[in-house]
Amino acid sequence: MYDLERFSRLLARDFVPLLRAQGFEASGSVFRRVTGDRIDVVCIQGSRRRRQCRVILGVHYTSLPPAGRPAGILALNGRFRHHDCAFRECLHEQGETDRWWSYGTDDATAAASAASLAETFARCAEPFFSQFEPSPESPAKTLRK
Repeated sequence: MYDLERFSRLLARDFVPLLRAQGFEASGSVFRRVTGDRIDVVCIQGSRRRRQCRVILGVHYTSLPPAGRPAGILALNGRFRHHDCAFRECLHEQGETDRWWSYGTDDATAAASAASLAETFARCAEPFFSQFEPSPESPAKTLRK
């Protein structure tokens, strides 16, 4: 699908470098950052039928079993995805609960949508991740509110 290909190229150009600059490593559409015992996850979840995508943020601690799995059962190859995280939410603006970005119908609308996704991530992802600092393993043992 041309719209998805165009949008993916724009994300590779504009969004992926932002993630890498923050320490995330890519595996397909899933990006992970490991800091001590904490795993941060950013997953781009697409909908071909709707020609849109959303971004799911997740945080997990290695001392916990993956969400929805019995203790001792690890995620496939230790590669966490958003559904394995104990804490997760969709990237969104304040006052929203979810946000989907269109693949666009032409170069201009695709570029505007990809730019909006990157800008929203730059503004809104860090407040999500920072509420889990310091980790439960650290001396403070409390979450910021």
